[in-house]
Amino acid sequence: MISRKDFILQAAAGGLCAGCTTAKSNPGFASVPGDVIPLGVITYSFASMPLKPFAVAQYAKQAGLTTVELKIEHLQLDAGAPGEGKRINKFSPELRAQYDDWFKTVTLDTYRELRKKYDDLGMGVHILKTVVGEKCREGGTADFWCEVAHILGADTITMEGPNPKSWSTTGPFLAKLAEKHDIRFGFHNHLQLKPDTYAGDDSIFQYSKKLGLCFDIGHFVAANGTAASLDFVKKHHDRIFSYHLKDRKANDEKTRACPFGEGGVPFKELFALIKREGWIVPGDIELEYAYDSRKTDAAREVAACAAHCRRVCREIQGVPPCSIAVSS
Repeated sequence: MISRKDFILQAAAGGLCAGCTTAKSNPGFASVPGDVIPLGVITYSFASMPLKPFAVAQYAKQAGLTTVELKIEHLQLDAGAPGEGKRINKFSPELRAQYDDWFKTVTLDTYRELRKKYDDLGMGVHILKTVVGEKCREGGTADFWCEVAHILGADTITMEGPNPKSWSTTGPFLAKLAEKHDIRFGFHNHLQLKPDTYAGDDSIFQYSKKLGLCFDIGHFVAANGTAASLDFVKKHHDRIFSYHLKDRKANDEKTRACPFGEGGVPFKELFALIKREGWIVPGDIELEYAYDSRKTDAAREVAACAAHCRRVCREIQGVPPCSIAVSS
């Protein structure tokens, strides 16, 4: 018999038995029998762990995941930037000056070499998360970051959803970029997203089909409830470019995230809907719930989240669960 913790880690990393996870050595989403949603992880999930160059790739691998939504600060850490992986808007003036001096030495070749290293590590980047606007706080132009995203292999750039008051200017700007670079922009939500936010013909979606959502279903459930989340997915499925997978209690904006399966996010109903409709949309695990760092770490918890999602996928697909005995 193996311990429950070791079972979760091995099941997420792959190779226990037919119907369980198997991870590819090449970059890209792991091919998992029974999966109905390709699983990755946003590198924010590892913010509590020691960060050094290429650490997030190692943590993702430990969690049994091969594809990431890569946050800009982690990309830049891997590229050699100062700042120890901190968000650039948290830099002191002195550190920002060091960053700006470093960035003057950066070219697209910097990221081409970085892509080779990611490939060698077996990590695929399907989304780059950064700020792309008229003013890009990370230093490069909007065009520059679109080119970097393509070099990394990403087809989508995610950012926080723009204020509806700015849609008439932000929409045309991003639509032009999207068409020029053949890239999509996915707007991430917190609690501000309501069922009717993008409902009108005058929403930001009018400017391009390449403008859509990185739908954080956990935040949406906390703000609007379980049933509303499924209705929203049905209505906007063609504009959902990726999901942030987390669990939160329904209609409870004050309580933070909880372990998967303990909140109001309808994982089974969501995955069943995705399977029934044949939608192929990736989901990135975002670890935000509290855990005892004396007993576990972020990589292990992400693995547990992935195991929960894959267990639900197997139930939907009718794939028999693993038959390995697990000690409590």
